[in-house]
Amino acid sequence: MTYFKHLFNTRKTNDSFLCPLGAGLAMFITLLFAIALDNTLIVTIGIMGTFSYLHFQYTSVKQNFIYILGHGVSLYLAFTLGILSSYKTEMIPFLISNISFIGFITTKLFNVPKPDYFFILMLFATGTNLKNTHNVLQTSHYLLYGILGAIISGIIISLLLKLPLNQQVKTNNKLSVQDKYYIMIYKDPDIILKALHFSSIIFCSAYLSTLFNEQNGYWILITSVAILGGENMDDIKIRSHQRLIGSVVGLVLGVILINLHLPKIIIYLSVVLLNIGVVSFIPRNYAIANFFTNPQILLLSTLNSTSVNLLIVPYCLLTTLIGVFIVLILMYLFDYGLSISKKQY
Repeated sequence: MTYFKHLFNTRKTNDSFLCPLGAGLAMFITLLFAIALDNTLIVTIGIMGTFSYLHFQYTSVKQNFIYILGHGVSLYLAFTLGILSSYKTEMIPFLISNISFIGFITTKLFNVPKPDYFFILMLFATGTNLKNTHNVLQTSHYLLYGILGAIISGIIISLLLKLPLNQQVKTNNKLSVQDKYYIMIYKDPDIILKALHFSSIIFCSAYLSTLFNEQNGYWILITSVAILGGENMDDIKIRSHQRLIGSVVGLVLGVILINLHLPKIIIYLSVVLLNIGVVSFIPRNYAIANFFTNPQILLLSTLNSTSVNLLIVPYCLLTTLIGVFIVLILMYLFDYGLSISKKQY
């Protein structure tokens, strides 16, 4: 019971309440584009571009513009590559495992803050789930509405927080890449092994996701990536349990909202509010954040169809369970193997 309570402990953060409001604003702006152009694809696809806002930092207006734009470009490229790989599903595990390895090393090398490369992998995984009948560039361009919404929101929130227009950020950018690499290895000598192991777990998850392609198998991949964000074994164990509990509660809430048969405009507003909840709780408690994530996904799935296929609910739960088990089993093996290799005999 104590451990169960521990799963719902919230961490204190110094984040301003304006930061999660900015995530909601980015989504709201994107929804305005959807309403003005009368295109629900801007909601279901373009809204993922707003994830670029999550690289918002308390630095300056200029830096936030650069961070959000850079993250947005990365998301756009990953999503496009994901759609392209849907033509050759056998390439998906190789591509995403390589992206995972490069992303892991690069973010550690340049001290990229959370969510580092998580959404890059998530957008790639989501792209692989789209039917290859889509025109690739035509589909990808919907992300640009979300990226634009994130940039506008980032600038507005930066101004409301009275951040300077341009401020030199104190970093180790003056160091050469080689020096940064030595510092990274000094801080964590096992980092290359971790990157290889994480990417191999992603490979196994991606392979299984292709086998469950008709049952939203890409959710296996997203679950694995999300749990691996804990990075060390204790945090990964906690995140896996939080993911399961949060998914069950979130899916139940989602089914309740769907059965209310809400008008489209109310669904739009609900998605914005749910997104604010997700961004508010991600740094505080991962389980509670999932209470908001899953209803958001289910509501979005109702917008492009006249009837809702509730089979998505058990499939989401099944693929979440598979993703959790893959990560836990392979992480336990890695952790055990690493501990054995360091023992003195």
